[in-house]
Amino acid sequence: MGGSGRRPLRPKPPGAVQVGRVWLDAFLDYSAGECHLAENTVAAYGRDLRRFVAWLQGRAVVSLTIRDLADYTAWLHAQGLSPATLARHLVSLKVFFRYLQLEGVLQENLAELLAAEGVTVDGIFVCPHGPDDGCDCRKPRPGLIHQAATRLGFEPRAAVVVGDKMVDVELAHAVGAPGLLVTTGHGPEHVAKARGVAEAVVADLGEAAAWIERAVAADHGWSR
Repeated sequence: MGGSGRRPLRPKPPGAVQVGRVWLDAFLDYSAGECHLAENTVAAYGRDLRRFVAWLQGRAVVSLTIRDLADYTAWLHAQGLSPATLARHLVSLKVFFRYLQLEGVLQENLAELLAAEGVTVDGIFVCPHGPDDGCDCRKPRPGLIHQAATRLGFEPRAAVVVGDKMVDVELAHAVGAPGLLVTTGHGPEHVAKARGVAEAVVADLGEAAAWIERAVAADHGWSR
């Protein structure tokens, strides 16, 4: 199954007008001068948000949508960031957007809107082992999903696994759940293998969410 053809936002080539840098510098000055945040905290915000500016490359922040924010999350994932680091970047972005609201640049905080729509991060589970360690938690082995299911109280077969590698689809099937491949990040390298194996190949996280909504509405049975 393919997506609608929508192409996720990606960084533009160097040379674009980097308006985002102006607001980033203003935010860091505000954090240090008016909020009196610790130097290391301001530095951490700066490091995280420079990645956002690199992805934004002159595009107007006010024109971004929640689906664009999902594309940014996928782009961060493609940079090889750990789940914990990725989550920290999104927290930094939420604080930055809150500042832009104070300045009248934004009317709504996209990062907070995700939470308002019921999108939350209930846990982060990481396999610390190498490929030759023989653990049960390195994908496609199901150890991490079983850990999450025990802690959060859900049935693995009623979940949906979304990832950008074939190993994510294999992980889904290891616990009897549907597996979706997104074509952001490493996805394009795995599309050929995923066709006919994954329940769907979709363009991005927005399309993955739409697929899940349709499947639940159709009552396929796995969601019980």
